[in-house]
Amino acid sequence: MRDWHLDENLIYKDAAVNQAIFIRDTVCQNLLRVPAFVVSTHTSKSCRLPVYYFKMLNGIKIICRGNFYDWKISVETPVKLREGLLPLDLITGGTKQKISDCYLEGFKEEWGYGPYNIANPAKKFTIEVSDKYALYVIMHTLKNALPNIEYDETKDTRSVNDIVNVIKTIYDKHGNNDIRETDRFGKDHIIEEPMMSGWELLWKTYNSLDDYKARERHGHKYEDVEHIDRRVEDFAKYILEFPDVHKIFLMEEELYKEM
Repeated sequence: MRDWHLDENLIYKDAAVNQAIFIRDTVCQNLLRVPAFVVSTHTSKSCRLPVYYFKMLNGIKIICRGNFYDWKISVETPVKLREGLLPLDLITGGTKQKISDCYLEGFKEEWGYGPYNIANPAKKFTIEVSDKYALYVIMHTLKNALPNIEYDETKDTRSVNDIVNVIKTIYDKHGNNDIRETDRFGKDHIIEEPMMSGWELLWKTYNSLDDYKARERHGHKYEDVEHIDRRVEDFAKYILEFPDVHKIFLMEEELYKEM
C-alpha cells in the first residue's frame, strides 16, 4: 500500500483503500496471521485494484479480488476438503460450472479453476461471493478446515549462510532494499529508509527474539537483539541457535515461497 497511489478525485478511492485494509488487516493479519501479497491488478470504477494472494498456516492458498460488485476467490488445498464444508448460501457463483475467465479480471488464466462441488470438492476451485462479509466467513471456514502445518527444525540442516541468503532474498523482493526519502518525522527532518523494514517482513521471527518474554527465555538483553533484522548474519545465527525461533522462521519462510 506504500507503493499504491490513487487519484484523490476518484469517487471510489476510499472504498478501494478500505478494501485493501480489509484484506491486509481484518482477514490476513487478525484472522489468519499471515502476510498478504499483491500478485496482479485490475480496474473497476476507474480504480486500479489489487489481486491478492496469501497462504494460510494450514497450507491452503488463496487468490482473490474484489471489484465493488463481488469477490472472486480461487482456492488451492493440500488435501481434499470434507463434503459440505463451505456454506452454499454464501456462494453466488462457481458451484455448477467454471466461472468464465472474462469475469476473473486481473487473474492469470491458470488462476481460474473449476467449480466447487460440495459433495466431492476438488483440491482447486474458484467461487464467487457477493461481499466482504461472505468472503470473511469463507476464510474463517477454510482456516479451521485443516490443522496448521507443523515444522520440524531438526530436519533443516542449512548453514548460517544459507539462512542469510533466504533472508536477503525476501528483503530484496519485498522492498527492504528500496530506499526512499520520507518526512514522517516532519518536513524539516527528511530521512532515508527502506519501503519495508526487515522486522515488518519477518515479523514473527523477529518478534520471537525481540519480545520481552522471548529475551528472558533466551537469556538476551535488549542490546543483543536491537535492530537484529538489520544485522542479517546475526539474525540467521540466532534463528539456528534457538529451536523455537527456527520453527517460526520455517513457517514464515513458507508463507513467502510462492512469491
